[in-house]
Amino acid sequence: MPPDDKTPPGYMLPTPSPFERWVKVPLRHVLYPSYLRLVNLLLRRHYEPLGNLDVDQWYWGDRGIEYSRQRMKNPASLTEVRGKSVLVAGCGTGKDIPWWVPYQPSRILGVDYFNYRRAWDSLIRAYGKTVPISFIQGDLQRLESIGDQSFDIVGSDTVLEHLQNLPKALREFYRILRPRGILYASFGPLWYCWGGDHVSGYDDNASGYNHLLLKRQAYEDYVDGAGEFSHSEADGRTWIKNNMFSYLTPQEYLAALADAGFEKVHLGVGLEPRAEECLRRNPELKARLTAEFGEFDLLVKSMIIVYRKPDPGLSPTSPPTRDERC
Repeated sequence: MPPDDKTPPGYMLPTPSPFERWVKVPLRHVLYPSYLRLVNLLLRRHYEPLGNLDVDQWYWGDRGIEYSRQRMKNPASLTEVRGKSVLVAGCGTGKDIPWWVPYQPSRILGVDYFNYRRAWDSLIRAYGKTVPISFIQGDLQRLESIGDQSFDIVGSDTVLEHLQNLPKALREFYRILRPRGILYASFGPLWYCWGGDHVSGYDDNASGYNHLLLKRQAYEDYVDGAGEFSHSEADGRTWIKNNMFSYLTPQEYLAALADAGFEKVHLGVGLEPRAEECLRRNPELKARLTAEFGEFDLLVKSMIIVYRKPDPGLSPTSPPTRDERC
């Protein structure tokens, strides 16, 4: 793992603006439930037959997802996170940590492949008196320093699509979770979708599948054309240059979760509007892509999953506890 500190030179603590906190978030809480019910109805009719997945909530792009709310709503609610131990997998600079703190977990451990020590120390100084917070640099596929059944919740955002050996990481999550522990993850864009390499499409909508279509040298030239590069969580070339992708379809992600021993609690699937536009406007391009890849895989941008580690002492048909309801 790279030992040098990757914290950006101008790093600042992640804090929502007053406008975000007091205007945008309350409005979303009022408007999004009705919007999502309508979206779920419309998308389910058209796209569910393509994917043959048991989807609880469909999303059209990012609208309505509101990751900070999903993070709390799906693993547990306000009173259910309190007192629970949380491992934030692939924490990066720690931008998700402030969203966990108000719910008063017993402790938070952030783990990331890259070293962001300066950012981590800033977060500990800012929030460590409220909740015990610590960070380690580590590979999510090899968490030997963490004991069995050590955590109640494993949470991650925009991470699972970057794990080269996802099944191995899921087995590690399963091992460190206590019985009936919760795995929450939102991830994407997925590799086979428009912009699945986190770069393609930066110049034109029709280029969104360049990572699937271009030969190696042409693809490298295209990526280099995105401008000057430096390590950044926000620059997709960080993941390309480190070959940090899972290269899995939606069905393969769910199969890996089942193979690891997890049970489904909630599944959300986000479709990419730019993918639909690209395929609709470019029929020849669509024909090339669908000759090799599934149409559903070309459209799915993101997934939001909540899965549970079963308790061997309970019947598999036992209803979810309050801690697991979405």
